[in-house]
Amino acid sequence: MIAIDFKTKWIEEVEREREYFESPTDHFDNWERNGGPEIKADWHLANALCILYGDGDKRLAEKFFCATIELIDRAFAEDKFHSEFSESGLPRNQGEGLRVRSYARALMGSGLDTQALLQASEYFVEWTSDWTGADWDSQAQSDYLVAVRMALIAGNIKRASELLKTRRSFKWHAEEHTLLKAITSEFEKGIPIANVELHQRVVAFFDRIRDPGFKPDIFFPKDMGRLEWGVLSHKYFTAGDDIDWPAVIDSISR
Repeated sequence: MIAIDFKTKWIEEVEREREYFESPTDHFDNWERNGGPEIKADWHLANALCILYGDGDKRLAEKFFCATIELIDRAFAEDKFHSEFSESGLPRNQGEGLRVRSYARALMGSGLDTQALLQASEYFVEWTSDWTGADWDSQAQSDYLVAVRMALIAGNIKRASELLKTRRSFKWHAEEHTLLKAITSEFEKGIPIANVELHQRVVAFFDRIRDPGFKPDIFFPKDMGRLEWGVLSHKYFTAGDDIDWPAVIDSISR
């Protein structure tokens, strides 16, 4: 199956941001009033990923991975997510913190903390549990599907299937919702999944979101979304249980 080539675009992106990437980073700047340490950590993780996608200096990527981990470590150590500037984001902020720290550690070679990822999934489900009517918009639906993706990445098919049994509408994310349901269904036949038609649909969706110029017309966390779909595609259609993180990076950037 031939994939679309985005490597040149990613290399150009790294070159455009080289001065910023090489500049010193004070990730604890204005820490006392920082109401979203998980947002800053997410940004640092996105920087690290961009550098890797564009074949940049791995030492620069490690700088941003470390910043991601240090931000979330300190936030949990100081109970930052319950501070007056952060508590309105509970428990999603804790979930996002666990999410980005888990990926940063895994990409640094420490292995994936699946329990942390499953806890993050629970936090995202709790965050969206009371949203109805107009509040059940593209962002709420996206956050719920993030919980499903994390359960799948952690290898908990049963949990992902349970989450997908909800009768709530996913009209803003119908394609992704359908693909996630199909993956959980096909899993029963064994992995790697041998359904060629489903694989082609996943590749088509993945190719759109891994484009560095991708601009979603609905809420979609493209930095984490492309990473997670890279993992899902690799784990369920290529590798089976083990996640080869360099291979995932290559699948996104090639």
